[in-house]
Amino acid sequence: MRADALLLLGCVRIATARQMAQVITAEDRDGRSYVRRAMKELAELGLAETNGKDGKHQIWNLPVAGQKALAARNELPPRPKAGTATKAVNAGFGPHGVAVTDTILAYTDTVLSGGHEYLADWQVEVNHAIKETGLSFNTDAVLAVPTQTSEVRLFRAEV
Repeated sequence: MRADALLLLGCVRIATARQMAQVITAEDRDGRSYVRRAMKELAELGLAETNGKDGKHQIWNLPVAGQKALAARNELPPRPKAGTATKAVNAGFGPHGVAVTDTILAYTDTVLSGGHEYLADWQVEVNHAIKETGLSFNTDAVLAVPTQTSEVRLFRAEV
């Protein structure tokens, strides 16, 4: 459970126990209690942290130590500029991050037919810079759709 929680947070950066239970367990309320215990253990090890809430739900993310532990396992493609999300939560953007995670999970569950193996194909808060025009914009999430055409889809989540 802890390894799955680390991997999910490495993919989406910010998640609540409800969101993690949706992916990691097949249970509803019981799944959240399992995830909460796992997150508490990860926090005690310094591999996860919570520093904000979305309503009454704690928002979890990986500190640098958690990102390094995940990178050491080689389960995600390298993401050298991936932030820890700590600053975003502290700045009040936690609910937006939770909405981005909800968007990713909803798309994964519906369009990708629950293909949670595709979660590693998502990247969040991606900057798109076009040097020739000087245009630069950010998208909340990008999915490299696992197809023969290597299609890319851009997402914007609203709170």
